[in-house]
Amino acid sequence: MRPRSMAHKREGTVLEILGIAQSIGCTVDDMHPHDLVDKIKDGELEIPAE
Repeated sequence: MRPRSMAHKREGTVLEILGIAQSIGCTVDDMHPHDLVDKIKDGELEIPAE
């Protein structure tokens, strides 16, 4: 997905995918995707640069 993403950083790509997961009702590691988005934005969950 990274090559097709419009995001400048990997974190943005991850957030895009989590948004899609949320919209179709998926969970990620038994968590609601929006909870993961909040953790990323709060700095609790770090996404490696590359």
